[in-house]
Amino acid sequence: MALGQPHGGVIPGAALRAIGYDSRRIERAIIEGRIVRIRHGAYAIGSVWRAARPAVKHRMLVIATVLVSTRPLIVSHLSAAALHGLPTIGPWPSRVHVLDRSRDGTGSSRYQANHRGPSPDDTVVIDGVEVTTLVRTLVDVAASEPLLRSVAALDAALHAALAAPRPHRMTLDRAILHAELDNLRPRRGYRAAERAIVFADARAESVGESLSRVRMYELGFVLPDLQVRFAGVNDGRDAVVDFFWKNLRLAGEFDGREKYTRGQDASAEATPGDIVWSEKRREDALRRTAVDSVARWGWSDAISPVAFSNLLRAYGVPMHRGAPRPRR
Repeated sequence: MALGQPHGGVIPGAALRAIGYDSRRIERAIIEGRIVRIRHGAYAIGSVWRAARPAVKHRMLVIATVLVSTRPLIVSHLSAAALHGLPTIGPWPSRVHVLDRSRDGTGSSRYQANHRGPSPDDTVVIDGVEVTTLVRTLVDVAASEPLLRSVAALDAALHAALAAPRPHRMTLDRAILHAELDNLRPRRGYRAAERAIVFADARAESVGESLSRVRMYELGFVLPDLQVRFAGVNDGRDAVVDFFWKNLRLAGEFDGREKYTRGQDASAEATPGDIVWSEKRREDALRRTAVDSVARWGWSDAISPVAFSNLLRAYGVPMHRGAPRPRR
């Protein structure tokens, strides 16, 4: 099947019909797995769809929904977050979130969740789709999603703005987010959004670090400092740890898979084994000079309140008085 991919991998039904695919041939191609129906009137190459990550699949569902809609749609909330390239924790929604200018009030259908709210002054176009701006998207997510989801998106956006090269750096900080929240004044979720914006931190460098911080907060543990740098301790080079409890001289490291497949200081030729060895040398250097112990955890630890609570307690991380205990 020779088809271009001008719509982010989504193939309109009209494009299939233009190369001779009638309804019977389309159904046969679906049965054989050569194409996948994303929704009525929109398809994808089967191998492309099966290899796609969940965020990409949701992005394709968004594009498909806009392509087949008979009315103009502004994509919003988590669906807009997907198009902006923001992460989330947990599954992406099964429906596309939109601000539908032709409706008064909320509603939903099999593929679409409509949100009441003021039509935005500005929008952006991504992959041919009209989307709420990054700032509006972040505030909508913060007002409508649990802290775990919203902080993941907020942290990522704030960190990307901070880490971008100066000529390409956009201005994004808590003050801008608070101003957008005050301008929007959502009927529901204002306090939740306010809390998420205050909690968000541009220093968080991964979704796993955002997950870890929210878990610590929800469980009632004393929060550490982030991305603490120890100058010259690693054979003259600086060493940075994800988390640091100064009073305990305890470093914390979230071990995502990417840490062992690539590294900031690793050469292109470095193998995972090289990176593991480099991490061990760095940790040994930290123990000799700057910290008493290093706690390491991964996704499966942090996603479980019970497991994460037990791990932090084992390392002596204190809890705030009256903090709740996790339920099994």
